[in-house]
Amino acid sequence: MLQPPPAPDVHEQHQLPNKIAILPFVNRTSNPEAGTLVRKMFYNFFSSLNYRDMEPYVIDDNLKTNKVYADITAGKKVSPQKLGQLLGVDAVIFGEVLSLGKIYALVYSDNQAGLRARMVWCRSAQPIWELEHTIHLEEGDVPITPLGLAATVFKTAVSHQQATHIRAASELSMQMVATIPNPPGVTD
Repeated sequence: MLQPPPAPDVHEQHQLPNKIAILPFVNRTSNPEAGTLVRKMFYNFFSSLNYRDMEPYVIDDNLKTNKVYADITAGKKVSPQKLGQLLGVDAVIFGEVLSLGKIYALVYSDNQAGLRARMVWCRSAQPIWELEHTIHLEEGDVPITPLGLAATVFKTAVSHQQATHIRAASELSMQMVATIPNPPGVTD
């Protein structure tokens, strides 16, 4: 099923930040690894843009040292100004994983991933870009023979594994990052 491309709210396109930190994502799902997995995929695609980005482990170590990591992963408010000072960045990206899972019915599976993300200036807390997006990866067949039923059940069960979570998180992140304004080039 084709889905329309995501339409972000872009508040700033002409003056963009130089250095950005992608903060740990808040996990609103029942999957305990969703926040980490989706953030990793988002970072992988974001790193191809013309921003100076910080490695997630550097961000996490700094946030833990300054005792704000748990607040961020719990979705508590931490001011962008404070984060900018702690991390030495112009902007931060907040993320909230809304879904990462599947619906499985004998001959059909729907693996979905959803994320709400926003990039904000550290100095003013003004948004630069924000988007909430969910993707669905659907698989399944309509079997017409008993052998076809067995093959379809097997194929659907195989697609029900962890790899489909990674694929859904990857597709979601790729689509979302493609909507972020990309500066023409950044100098150190």
